[in-house]
Amino acid sequence: MNALPELLAKPDLVGLDLPGMAGLAQYLLEAGALPTSSHAIPGVRVEAALGVDRTCLIAPDNFCFDEAEARQAAVLGLPVLTHSRAVAMLVDAAPLSVVVAGAHTTAVTATALTSAIGYRNPAWVLPSALIGRTPGHASGGDLLIATLSASPPPCAPTVLVVTSLATAEPDTAADAGLNATLAVARNAKVVVAAIWDPGVRRFVELLAGEGGPQVLTVGTDRECDVRLMQDMWSGTATHAAVRDVDGAVHRFTLPMPGRHHAAAAAAAFAAGVALDCRPADLAAGLTAFPGADGCLTVVGTAGGVAVMATSIRSAEEFHADLDTVLNLTDGPLLVAVDTTGLDNETAARVGTDLADAARLVLTGPADDPSATTQAVVRAAGAAGVPDEEITVWRPGPCKPNLVAVLAELAVPGGTVLISADDAHGRAEQLLEHLRTATPAANRTR
Repeated sequence: MNALPELLAKPDLVGLDLPGMAGLAQYLLEAGALPTSSHAIPGVRVEAALGVDRTCLIAPDNFCFDEAEARQAAVLGLPVLTHSRAVAMLVDAAPLSVVVAGAHTTAVTATALTSAIGYRNPAWVLPSALIGRTPGHASGGDLLIATLSASPPPCAPTVLVVTSLATAEPDTAADAGLNATLAVARNAKVVVAAIWDPGVRRFVELLAGEGGPQVLTVGTDRECDVRLMQDMWSGTATHAAVRDVDGAVHRFTLPMPGRHHAAAAAAAFAAGVALDCRPADLAAGLTAFPGADGCLTVVGTAGGVAVMATSIRSAEEFHADLDTVLNLTDGPLLVAVDTTGLDNETAARVGTDLADAARLVLTGPADDPSATTQAVVRAAGAAGVPDEEITVWRPGPCKPNLVAVLAELAVPGGTVLISADDAHGRAEQLLEHLRTATPAANRTR
């Protein structure tokens, strides 16, 4: 059963290349909607202009509309919805729903949850997908999993999972996000709160003072309702253990390293507990989790060089990824970062975090060859990275390709971390280059 609000039956979607929109489009298609767009995406009819048969216009949050498109929507009298508002409408239409909201770590928590409760046949609308799946899926079941931003619109999910909140100062964007999340929490039946985050701790304190919904805390403290007790990387998997609300310990493995990923999986486990799922089934589902697109992955080793891949989903998650990689390698670290899509604040924070890397290779958008890349360069330099250890790579005639540059700079015994939307593909190309450039006896995987 895929409940579809009438307003979303024939939407026109803009900005399909921006985060979250592809997942929403895929869900709407599978749920029986007839979406159109001026952007090409499989299954969505491409229309050059808004049609008179449309029921609404859906755009990414904070989207800058083309003036002509906005004017045409007004002429046709079409309601204009943000991505978040459309998702909130789907949440309210679903018999059961889980919303994962926060400033960061929402995507990996939500994708882990789709695996943890896979036997429940969930539907989902997510910004990224399980490896090998799509970011949107209308399963026909009664349970929907969705992510919303740190300032979610009003909705009433069955379970609200709060992964992170910025520490709020009065009358700031963070304060608005806190208040919006509190408003959604008051309408939820159960709230799962990841209290290792200081902002979420404050959120729980405020919610407790109101006598609101049931709250399940998840964290590493002894008093947590669901406690992450262990996470250890074996070289091929993270071995984790959680204690449930009844005191029983359940173990599972994850394909990616990092305590932040084990913490996200623990939050997904707690959400499953809030849905009355059997803890043993949740642990088995998490062990089957293949990972999420864009999350930190150990891709392989060749020529004595370990190669990993990730993407910058948020400055906080990249910091955690980088810290994990530094803890896993004893040799020099080469980091290659594609700065495409970063805002200047995130770029500056990423640059500062790169101080511990031995060598940096930066790439950026071809149509903006300086702004975000130079923000990373300035921040890395201010953090102590020498100019001679920073390479800014641009494609061009007679220039070596990026993979060749990385292969030349990689050091046996060291690690290469590639951060880009297509990081896994680039990492595979680098491994192949290293294998062909290395005697067969020295190649490993």
